Amino acid sequence: MKPELERIEIPGEHEARERTWSALGSAFAERQPVERRPRMVRPVIAVAVIVAALAAVLSPPGRAVLDEIREAVGVERAQPALFSLPAPGRLLVASDAGLWVVQQDGSKRLLGPYREGSWSPFGRFLVASRENELAALESDGDVRWTLARPGVRFPRWAGSETDTRIAYQGRNVPRVVAGDGTDDSPACAVSARRIAPAWRPTAGFVLALVAPSGTPYVVDLDGCVVPWTATAVARARRVEWSDDGTRLLVVGAREERGREKQDEQPDHGVRV
Repeated sequence: MKPELERIEIPGEHEARERTWSALGSAFAERQPVERRPRMVRPVIAVAVIVAALAAVLSPPGRAVLDEIREAVGVERAQPALFSLPAPGRLLVASDAGLWVVQQDGSKRLLGPYREGSWSPFGRFLVASRENELAALESDGDVRWTLARPGVRFPRWAGSETDTRIAYQGRNVPRVVAGDGTDDSPACAVSARRIAPAWRPTAGFVLALVAPSGTPYVVDLDGCVVPWTATAVARARRVEWSDDGTRLLVVGAREERGREKQDEQPDHGVRV
């Protein structure tokens, strides 16, 4: 029924439709264009949210919350990362947490709560110390052997492929132990200040020490011979050999009698 009714043309319908479109066309042609304003609702809302967040953060409670968040994610304690070493090889690094081995690519391993250490002559092992213990380790931290000794300090490893020894300071005297942890004993019954001993970088086992009086001296452990001594150095605190083993550097401090203490200056090396 509906289709039939839609086909019936009402008298004057066409003329009315034409008049309507003509009026609408004239009105559209005569309109004045109005410039459209950009929609600012969303940017205004975003700015308002940012301002409110800043106000919250800058308030004392907001700052406290921000500080807690920074501490929780580690921002406050963040440190520059070590990505690689500047040269081939590995490093043995002492820190408050203990002794670390740092690889070429920057990866590192904590060996344990040791305070000092040194590499074996060919870098396959290392010796480490803590207050009452001397230990030989592999570079991954596996322990080869340990010795319980009081007041262990300054372990130093030297030797050849077939014979190595470790010198270290005990509580009262310098001591020497074989690389496999055997034959630990005082170094030729000599006495020395509690500073790091220095192995001479040549064949044999020759050790540089400083006597309690401040006198630097050299002891050859094979035979317990003291082939050389020098004039006492005020407050000697370090001895170090030249690369060829012909000179010994003794670092101390000079002080003039009857005057205030002067600035510390290193002493010159002396030929052995």
